[in-house]
Amino acid sequence: MEIKFKREIYLLITLVVLLFFWAGVMEDSRVANLFWLGLLMTVTPFLTLIRGWRGIKVERLLPEGRIFSGDKLRIKLNIKNNSIFPILWLKVLERYPLKYMIKHQTLSEISVPVHFLTKKGTKHEYLLQDVPRGKLKWDKVELYRTDLLGFVETKKELPLLDEVTVYPKFVYIPVDNLYNRDDEKQGVTKLIKGNDYSQISGVREYQRGDKLSLIHWKVSAKKNTLMSKEFYPLLNQENHIILDCYRKNYGEDYDPQFELAVSVAASLINSLGRFNKNLTLKFNNKSGDVVTYKNKTYFIKEAMEKLALVEHDGYQTLEKMLNEQYSYWHRGVTLFIITNRLDDKLIGKFYQGNGKGRIKVFLVGGEKFGNYDFIKGVKSLKDLSG
Repeated sequence: MEIKFKREIYLLITLVVLLFFWAGVMEDSRVANLFWLGLLMTVTPFLTLIRGWRGIKVERLLPEGRIFSGDKLRIKLNIKNNSIFPILWLKVLERYPLKYMIKHQTLSEISVPVHFLTKKGTKHEYLLQDVPRGKLKWDKVELYRTDLLGFVETKKELPLLDEVTVYPKFVYIPVDNLYNRDDEKQGVTKLIKGNDYSQISGVREYQRGDKLSLIHWKVSAKKNTLMSKEFYPLLNQENHIILDCYRKNYGEDYDPQFELAVSVAASLINSLGRFNKNLTLKFNNKSGDVVTYKNKTYFIKEAMEKLALVEHDGYQTLEKMLNEQYSYWHRGVTLFIITNRLDDKLIGKFYQGNGKGRIKVFLVGGEKFGNYDFIKGVKSLKDLSG
């Protein structure tokens, strides 16, 4: 407990001492009354110290359920007094979580004045607007008390640990938007049943019952026999979502482009993860985190937990990471790459790789890059559903 005396109380004590001697010399009742009044004013602040902090308790209540970035967060404070003696002139100070202050570039706090706290207690609530992704943490509340005249102030820090995880915002992406015109040129077609896409993986001899639309006429003419197209389901092949977390691409603390990149990854996870069993989430970050599919509920839950806490702390470029993990492009693998920076060299590799695997690049914070259908500029989540 910290105690701070105002300068005025020392002047008051000096005045009381002088009045004491003056009353003894003058033997004047009016001076004596002034002495007793001054003495009472001097003793009052010390009654505040004697009362102390016994019985005071503060509870912080956080909302239940999942919270997403950009949401409003309503916090409730229950201030209780378990003692039969009331507490006068109390102030409760609550500081905002550090991540919130970094995003909004403010040093904000909530001050709750309570002039008379009885055993009944009191309640207070406040609202955090536009909360950031990540883990919001509170570690304490600060309590202040003063006497009626304001001569003395006491302070106590009450440990009160709480935290809440804020998940990245996401939208559901139509599967039609995940494959481009290059895929269509190479044989991707919508199946009649199910929400699936397929690509031509080869040809075989015509079998009775094959649709005429599946006949590959050019190959049939060369072989002088009917040949049918064989299809490989794109959404049943391996799909890797890669989030670029290279630190030099982003600002030091809160970066809106990185937050958008995380939201794009969350949108892909929640869109593809509902029906795709061969999905992997990779991070180009310091620890090289990877989340692999085990079951739908587990995968989406773990991936969202990772995305809620990921930071842009990667030490290697996206190109270096891809060269190490994808030294050659595997046939039957689709890469969904999320980054905010591209150069001609990397685009050239993507263009060459599209001939063997499938690549879709989401360029956050930028326009469509050149005339490449596999690159999509994303300035907001609305661009994913359009």
